[in-house]
Amino acid sequence: MQLVIVTGMSGAGKALAIRAFEDMGYLCVDNLPANLLDNLRVLYSGGDSRRDLAVVVDVRSGKHFGELIKVLPSLCASYDTARLLFMDASDEVLVQRFKETRRRHPLFERCNGILDSIASEREMLVELKEHASKIIDTSNMDPAKLKSEIVTYFGKGSTNAGIIVTVTSFGFKYGLPLDADLVLDVRFLINPYYVPELKLYDGRDQPVQDYVMSDPRSGEFIKKIHD
Repeated sequence: MQLVIVTGMSGAGKALAIRAFEDMGYLCVDNLPANLLDNLRVLYSGGDSRRDLAVVVDVRSGKHFGELIKVLPSLCASYDTARLLFMDASDEVLVQRFKETRRRHPLFERCNGILDSIASEREMLVELKEHASKIIDTSNMDPAKLKSEIVTYFGKGSTNAGIIVTVTSFGFKYGLPLDADLVLDVRFLINPYYVPELKLYDGRDQPVQDYVMSDPRSGEFIKKIHD
């Protein structure tokens, strides 16, 4: 039985995330006060004891939200797997989403406007973000991509899959991928795109692989990555 705690910035897509977990067969609870997390396993200790749980815990809990960081160690001991999913987005995107939905930020009443509310929430979440098993930035992500990301990381069979590595190619002129943890700049290597007979192939094709690896720098670069 695994527990996924969904937290993060208001407006970053926690509602969409919990919907994705529900579609995967998880038992889902939205806006659960952090001080009730310890009772959750007891509550579902009957016939559904082997079903996975996904719970949204965020600043809507008010004064109880601070309890979340305190109960994380005991939760890890109580479940086969307990993981923290942190939902994030840029300030600009969050402001735009609140404008579009015309909803108030949960901290609006005690802050000076939407930007101050977002800044206050970020400050409250600093320590939790450091403990996250997975961080998803939804700034440039549509609902379908978000669901795919969650299914890939938390879907059936992924619990014991270890670290999941996603390799993506991109053009620097379009900017770095927002969710990149490691960026490898290989622009110093020979480029098969400018070889007429290779132009229509990509890196999955053997002729391209042979051409790139014919450059001694390629092997040296791979060796340094392994080291």
